[in-house]
Amino acid sequence: MLAKVTSCAVVGLDGALVDVEVDISNGQPGFTIVGLPDAAVQESHERVRAAIKNSNFFYPFNKRITVNLAPADLHKEGPAYDLPIAVGLLIASEQLAADLSRTLVIGELSLDGIVRHTNGVLPMAAVARERGFSDLFVPASDAPEAALVPGLNVYPIETLFALSAHINGMQPLAPYRATRDFAPDTAPSYATDFAEVRGQEHVKRVLEVAAAGQHNLFMLWTTSHCIQHRDLRFPQLEMYAGLRSAAMRVKIKNRWLPKNQRFCIRISNSIRRPLGYASQSQVVALKPLGFVF
Repeated sequence: MLAKVTSCAVVGLDGALVDVEVDISNGQPGFTIVGLPDAAVQESHERVRAAIKNSNFFYPFNKRITVNLAPADLHKEGPAYDLPIAVGLLIASEQLAADLSRTLVIGELSLDGIVRHTNGVLPMAAVARERGFSDLFVPASDAPEAALVPGLNVYPIETLFALSAHINGMQPLAPYRATRDFAPDTAPSYATDFAEVRGQEHVKRVLEVAAAGQHNLFMLWTTSHCIQHRDLRFPQLEMYAGLRSAAMRVKIKNRWLPKNQRFCIRISNSIRRPLGYASQSQVVALKPLGFVF
């Protein structure tokens, strides 16, 4: 029997859809992965086999299993295909019945069936939305990142068994909801507005460049009026400039940095504290600010 599950690869900073096709047939027992996989993808059959067996499912040891990752000319790397391969194998072996035509599945499997963190979830979620997918199954630790993309039902998956229980309707999972949402009616308010500054175009230009590029800023002044007139309006400008580029910085950092350094976005929160680090909760909804994935 043939099963098809949609997953995703990351090419540079952008996502690219990958069709995971799993076929189970009679013949010499074996597990073959084709479609230009790297060593990590080739090793996935060992993780998938152990995860299926330790999740109380049956693994077809006496069958020939072929996994095709399409398109074949796109290099596949990393363990993000473990979960879609396992789901496809369960569907092909008729242990799971589901229509996943509008669902994207991403995740690495441990030997006991736990779903682990995967790099590059944000661009994968972005391409899922662009291509009209409605649901996204991601590791639970990556759900906050994927939820930055609006218009998707992001399901945090803890284990392979939990995913199968959700698909079968035994124990449905609730979509992840972002803890912070800067909708127009809840946008942060400021006592002052940068648009109130009249004239001084060269000074405003310097502040705009510093906010956009996250540069250090050294200022000298002689009166308190100068501080109140320009400096106290700078955090508002900086907040909007930082959020506009937050998604791109998350893409770059989360693509290559270790897990403990994810969401480490360097911004300046004020003139008096020029250098700071944004936590995960500070990376908030970007759509109201004009950023479109």
